[in-house]
Amino acid sequence: MANEIIIILTNDYEIFGNGSGDVRGCLIEPTRKFLRMSERYDVPITLFVDVAEYWAFLEEERKGTLPKDYKPASWMREQLIEAIKSEHDVQLHLHPQWLNYKYDRDAGWQVDLNLWRLPSLPYGSKDNRRSILGALYQGKRTLEEMFKPYKEDYECIAFRAGAWCIQPEKEVLRALREIGIKIDSTVLPGIAYNTDITKYNFRKAKNTFYNFPFWRVEDDICCSSSNGIIVEIPIFTYRANILERITARVKRDRRGILKSPEGCRGVVIATELQKQKSKLRKILSKFEIWKYQMADLCSLTFEEMIEVVRNAQRRKGKWTKKFPVVFSGHSKCMNDVNISEIENFIKLVIGEDKLQFGKYSDLLN
Repeated sequence: MANEIIIILTNDYEIFGNGSGDVRGCLIEPTRKFLRMSERYDVPITLFVDVAEYWAFLEEERKGTLPKDYKPASWMREQLIEAIKSEHDVQLHLHPQWLNYKYDRDAGWQVDLNLWRLPSLPYGSKDNRRSILGALYQGKRTLEEMFKPYKEDYECIAFRAGAWCIQPEKEVLRALREIGIKIDSTVLPGIAYNTDITKYNFRKAKNTFYNFPFWRVEDDICCSSSNGIIVEIPIFTYRANILERITARVKRDRRGILKSPEGCRGVVIATELQKQKSKLRKILSKFEIWKYQMADLCSLTFEEMIEVVRNAQRRKGKWTKKFPVVFSGHSKCMNDVNISEIENFIKLVIGEDKLQFGKYSDLLN
């Protein structure tokens, strides 16, 4: 139906941004459990693969510098191909700090935090991987070469910026247009974040999101443009008041929703940087009356996930086109409790009228 709600469950497929974390415990095993659960209900998952991280793993694996029997790129490739063969989806994600990595057997992975944000790179050319155009072009090609032998009609059509750092976006959007990417799914309407390295401001997008569940963009990712070629399909956000946030936090703590997956230990760069904020700023942030929240599979209870869908149903109104509701998650944060919460959510909404679980390609048809 044209006016169906399309729930898209997405998962950023990566270890921690500073290079910490074991690929088996932080990526392969949580993803395996998540995919296996979703397959019981024929629900597709979209994996946003950090290709820059994959390139680093592949290079060191080929050089033979990694510990014996530690083959992260091979494990990733095997799991991703199996996901495609099982009718899941894989799309492009990129953390550019991996484009200038170093590896030492004792010190581990060392990434270049000066390259944390994609727009910090020069525009460049397709053959220069340390450029906006080159990284995106070669990333798209890597995925298509990996999957087309197993799924002839596979196409890399969607992109999500690493750490949501797509701004200033003009050159990134230019590169996406040049390489034929159709969809961006980075924006978090109403949310802003600012540390030494992670910077984005999508507050303005809340006004666009109020009127449109997705929109065409030209040079401003937050605003609709009739001249736009790229379609922005944002991660769903919603307003929650302070009482709702406190109640939800209590439930999350009781259920163990925010714990790391078993066998996964690493450093969340953004969290470490947030600790450096003044105590006053942190206190004031916690006590804001209204805040925008992300539809995050790794932090929401199943009741909150259902409320996200109810929110979309109320907003849909007389909207005559398909209405996407994009949830986001991270394998490195997805524990068994999270997967159980997601399963409860799926069981309670699957089969509802004018609602289906799908992929980004469903919105282009």
